[in-house]
Amino acid sequence: HLYGKLSARPGRKMGHLNITAPTTEQVRETAAQVLKLLGLST
Repeated sequence: HLYGKLSARPGRKMGHLNITAPTTEQVRETAAQVLKLLGLST
């Protein structure tokens, strides 16, 4: 979900992402893939 804010700056929350899966492990794997795609680390 994007919050519709017009400007980004460090530390500002621009939106969020919900991940659902049958197991916690699958959620963690998907989250790791998303972080990698966004160029972020855990």
